[in-house]
Amino acid sequence: MQKAPERLKPFLEFQPQSTDSDWSRARVQCSCGSRIFKFYHNGMERRNLFGKSSLFVKDDGNLVVSAQCVRCSKSIRLFDSQLDACDCTNMDDGLAEPNVQTVCPKCGHHEWKIVLEMEFPNVDEEDDIVMQWLRISLQCGNCGRYVKNYLDIEVE
Repeated sequence: MQKAPERLKPFLEFQPQSTDSDWSRARVQCSCGSRIFKFYHNGMERRNLFGKSSLFVKDDGNLVVSAQCVRCSKSIRLFDSQLDACDCTNMDDGLAEPNVQTVCPKCGHHEWKIVLEMEFPNVDEEDDIVMQWLRISLQCGNCGRYVKNYLDIEVE
């Protein structure tokens, strides 16, 4: 069973996984067929000593990540801590908007292919699907640089 939030399923091209795995892996694909996106977030980007970029949640605990198709400009909300988290204690009156665009650390390009990995432990057919872990990896559409686990977050 391929697991994902219902709102994302139309935009995901699932990759084969073992049937007993709690993880789902999928490429993001727009309804127009494009797999190239601009990637936006409202988090905090950091680079380690070796140049690896990673995205973190800011102190307010809210994180929104979205992808905008470069072909048709459709925006897809990939993760929103107010919608996807199990314990939404920091609910605002309105949903936060991602306002920071991710740029390739190698070539400065801003268009990406996006892969999501989601963990849904202990899911039965009749249970509500609750995501426990999310990883987002990016590949630059210009130079091909792969940023593995750009976002690697436990959803609480």
